[in-house]
Amino acid sequence: MDSLKNFLSRLTEGMLIIALFLTAIFFAYSIPLGFWLFTSLMIAFATGAAWELCSLFQKKNITPWTSLLLIGGAVYLFLHSATYLYALSYSLPLLWLIALLACLGGHVLKSKEEVLPTITSTIFGFVYIYLPTQLLLDLLYSSPAPGVPMTRWWLIWTILIIKGSDIAAYFVGRGFGKIPLTVISPKKTWEGFHAGWIGGALCSLLMGFFPGAPALSWMLLLSLGALVA
Repeated sequence: MDSLKNFLSRLTEGMLIIALFLTAIFFAYSIPLGFWLFTSLMIAFATGAAWELCSLFQKKNITPWTSLLLIGGAVYLFLHSATYLYALSYSLPLLWLIALLACLGGHVLKSKEEVLPTITSTIFGFVYIYLPTQLLLDLLYSSPAPGVPMTRWWLIWTILIIKGSDIAAYFVGRGFGKIPLTVISPKKTWEGFHAGWIGGALCSLLMGFFPGAPALSWMLLLSLGALVA
């Protein structure tokens, strides 16, 4: 049952990644429908990743503020994305972040229990998942029009490396992993970790042969891929 659940989870994630690829290639610059379709998929992907991270924490008796992380992070990405199209101040998503921090502060003042693990795990989830997603959106929409093809290449490069390293780490770790990587997620192994960065490096090198790729040496492509993975 666990194997089937894991398989379905990976299959769903893979289908979402494919949807991201298609919208990035064909529809992401179609304003406003394509823009909001792609942005919504990115928000959904980030929220799903945050939910999975919260589940990992809870298995180790660490309880992040899940509702605040998921809803707060999703609203932050929505507000940040809206500034690309509409006459909204960039201070609006910043004010939302301040409001989220105020909620965390109020939780600290009201709670009589140990709240440091809750606070730190919630902030970690936001920084680890939602901020990189924001940077991906910035990469796609903050550049001038002449940079669109190159920007799109870098976005696809990033997504391919993340997904490629994840697949390599999963299958190698599952098939050959013996040494646990961390107590938070004991199923992750050092063998899977090394397979992940190797897979990311190879995906980066493969992207170097795609049309529109920047003129980077194979050594630099491998290094960038391993670093991002």
